[in-house]
Amino acid sequence: MTHDHSEISSNNKYSIKKVTTIEEHISRYLLVTQKYAQKGYLDGIEKIPVSQPIESLLSIGNNGTKNESLFKDALNTEGKLISDGVNDIFLDKYHSNSICFLAKDYIDVYGSARLIMRDSQGLPTINDPAIQIFDDYRYVYNEDIAEFSQFVVKDGKCTHISIGLLKIAFQYSTTKLNIHKWVATIDNSVLRFLNSKFFNFNLTAIGPEVYYLGSECTPVIIDLKRALDNSRRQESSRKIAEYILDINTEGYEDIEFA
Repeated sequence: MTHDHSEISSNNKYSIKKVTTIEEHISRYLLVTQKYAQKGYLDGIEKIPVSQPIESLLSIGNNGTKNESLFKDALNTEGKLISDGVNDIFLDKYHSNSICFLAKDYIDVYGSARLIMRDSQGLPTINDPAIQIFDDYRYVYNEDIAEFSQFVVKDGKCTHISIGLLKIAFQYSTTKLNIHKWVATIDNSVLRFLNSKFFNFNLTAIGPEVYYLGSECTPVIIDLKRALDNSRRQESSRKIAEYILDINTEGYEDIEFA
């Protein structure tokens, strides 16, 4: 999970929403792919050329074409770069069991997040052999959890977008899914930010650091209630916690939820 943050506010209005259309999926994937490319993660990733537009491959349908077969094969792996000659997007095997969110204005997409639901594919943090879990935290294998990932904000954009994405994911997870704990493998710079006085989430490492998705990362468990309780107790982060909890929205007029 990678992220760029800035504490500079903006006069722009940003809409934060659950992804519901193919066009929104493509826009979100393009942002994530751009960030992965910047970090060097895509350097060794296989590129699969397809003759159909990516939009049609993401659409529902089974016509048995060669491209669809290649596409499905790609989604049975840790990730491939799919190219239709116009767009290159990084897709992984968790595409079909992810709930995705984005932040946008009338022109562009500026932020992304997703929740991966546990199914037969498992979850990256607890099922990827590259990521180790400390013995004391192996109970997470039996927890009712989701994985928070692809938390990306375009360079130079305001921190309110980051907070808005956390809010929509939190609200959806707790009210729609009844899931109150997440796992994530987080870029260490992002982890420091989330544990800083700005958020005060006090997230706990559940495994050793690992080089993952182009950077040094740490697997963590995010107990949503505990993290927000910690945040709300501290004066420096109380306003953010109350915004995510939907107790007080003052100061976030630049963010709207669709």
